[in-house]
Amino acid sequence: MTFNYCIISENKIYTELYDLIENDDLHMGKETDDGIIYTKIKQFIESETSCPYFKFSEPYTCDKDVSNDIIKLISKNGTIDNVSTEITTLFSNEDTTYELIYINYINNGQTDDDVNQFASLTNMNLIPIYKKCAITKVSHINNNINNVMISTEDMLNILINNFYHTGVMIDGDKLTEINFCGQMPHTKIGNNFQTHEILNILGFSFICYHENCKNNNDNKISTIFCGKNITNRIFVTLLSYEKNKKTWNVTSSLINKIIKIKSDETLLNIFNNNISDLPYDNYFATMSKYC
Repeated sequence: MTFNYCIISENKIYTELYDLIENDDLHMGKETDDGIIYTKIKQFIESETSCPYFKFSEPYTCDKDVSNDIIKLISKNGTIDNVSTEITTLFSNEDTTYELIYINYINNGQTDDDVNQFASLTNMNLIPIYKKCAITKVSHINNNINNVMISTEDMLNILINNFYHTGVMIDGDKLTEINFCGQMPHTKIGNNFQTHEILNILGFSFICYHENCKNNNDNKISTIFCGKNITNRIFVTLLSYEKNKKTWNVTSSLINKIIKIKSDETLLNIFNNNISDLPYDNYFATMSKYC
């Protein structure tokens, strides 16, 4: 198996994208505009305008240590001498994690021209990133964790997740994935849902929107999922790890995996012990060990 990395140069990608959208009087979260906006973002990522920002390395073999190569490319002087790098997560889902490798230049005389908007506004804790950085892609399927190839399509997926997200409506035994914009699921699920609470479930932080209605129908899956009696429908969204500053995607598959673990006391205890030992671990990767 081979893998590569992508070097991201200083950029004003978000400013440029918003200018494109505003020039055409498009509005995120407006259903008739969302498809057009998605196409514009895709065209932007694939255009010559953004090409200078993304430089993909040649493939490496799996056993190759590329850390020194990356440091040389993102350091000021092109060397590894006296350079300390840090790693954080951009975005993660059930199968994949995108990791950011960067140099912490904070309080070191950086200017607006040094800002790396793509990295700063995409990483899960919104850490300011300056100058060049690198992105790697990690696959974690069936407890097999490997660096894999990253492409322009991945840059699009990472960027789109800053604007559009997926949540899951739990209605009895029925799970329905619903896309929404920003922090505004009510534009898709209606104003009959109010924020229920933020729940920590198997290491993940979920926001549960609870339906207000008089029927009070039992919702067995939601009751298992939340660990308390739930009636009527709930809509579930996901926050990023640690500081919960970003919205990530929930899938029906993820909900089903959580239900499977929570319905098996032995498996639940093993899983909870695992995440207690590694409180800031990638819980998606941890889950791949069990289901």
